[in-house]
Amino acid sequence: MLLFVIIFWVFFSGDASLFSIQIFPLIVIFLILTFSFVEVKLKKQPFSFYIYFIILTLCLISSATSEYGGYYFLWVIKTIFSYFVIQISFDLVNKNISSTGFIRNLSLFSLIFLSVFVFGTFLSSGDRGAFVFGPNILYRVFAVLAVFSSLNYLFINNKVKGVGYLFFILSIMILGIFFTGSRGGIPVLLVVIICFIHMYLRTVRAAYLIVLIGVMTILPLMLLAFFGDKFSFSGRFANFDYEGNQSLALRLNPWFDFYNNFYDWVLTSGRTYPEFMAKFGGELFPYPHNLFLELIFFNGFFGFILTLLLVFTYLTTFVRIVSQPFGLKTVLFYLGTIIFIGCMFSGNLQDNFVLISIFMSFSMVRNEQYK
Repeated sequence: MLLFVIIFWVFFSGDASLFSIQIFPLIVIFLILTFSFVEVKLKKQPFSFYIYFIILTLCLISSATSEYGGYYFLWVIKTIFSYFVIQISFDLVNKNISSTGFIRNLSLFSLIFLSVFVFGTFLSSGDRGAFVFGPNILYRVFAVLAVFSSLNYLFINNKVKGVGYLFFILSIMILGIFFTGSRGGIPVLLVVIICFIHMYLRTVRAAYLIVLIGVMTILPLMLLAFFGDKFSFSGRFANFDYEGNQSLALRLNPWFDFYNNFYDWVLTSGRTYPEFMAKFGGELFPYPHNLFLELIFFNGFFGFILTLLLVFTYLTTFVRIVSQPFGLKTVLFYLGTIIFIGCMFSGNLQDNFVLISIFMSFSMVRNEQYK
């Protein structure tokens, strides 16, 4: 399943290395060789692509002068490259959306990968599990693999067996999140549950989906508030105390500064990495841990405009998605939501650039349904 490998590593290669060799350049070479044997046709790009392209080019300039170190500015190049890869890959899936064998193989391959990653995380040493990726990336990996694994549900005619299959996938994912100890895994788990419910209902009204999101958000918070202290294993998951949780405090401090000094952040051409480290950084906090804050801090006004464009793209896509039956674009939307949540808590743009690629792709992926 070369297509699965392509999508997976585009989503998660980031700045990871294999035997001290950057994975992303290897993926580029692999893709060039693969697509040379596949008939690939790029579509005419929408107007939104050129808006993104201009803003990203301006961010490339400001990122290059940020003194972040290494080749930090390459996140822009990776973003544009990954955009075209996602577009081509999902077009290939679109052409085979009604192929039982193709989708089942994709789901089976994903389920095997999910099981291997969860098992590897279980065997890892330390308080927080890690396997290939760190714990704050792993819960995204589990969630994305769970969504791909669930596609086989479309071909299960027996509803009871279908629900059992989805519950089985959720159970594996929950174990993985528990092994990582990452709080960000909680909202990501809720997104996957909402995705599965949406898949089960096929069509859902916007009002119902908003209510469902509200219930799924409030319920676990209430359970943690009332029963969290009764279970020793939930200590990390239930710890959202700003004063007593250094990790949480470090993530919130830049937000408070952004709120209180809005114009100092936005009306600039971007600040430098040494400035960030002097004001917010430390051994546990060497970067903003939030895509939006990172875009705005290091790219100033251009990063702020890109942030607004990303939010606008996400909200307009949400409105379109809920008015249509569950289809391939719906899958990409939920995958984007999973990455979106992860980008709010961890990783820098070398890890999180793919979120921009996914959002750019929303306008190019058709919402084909299985018939």
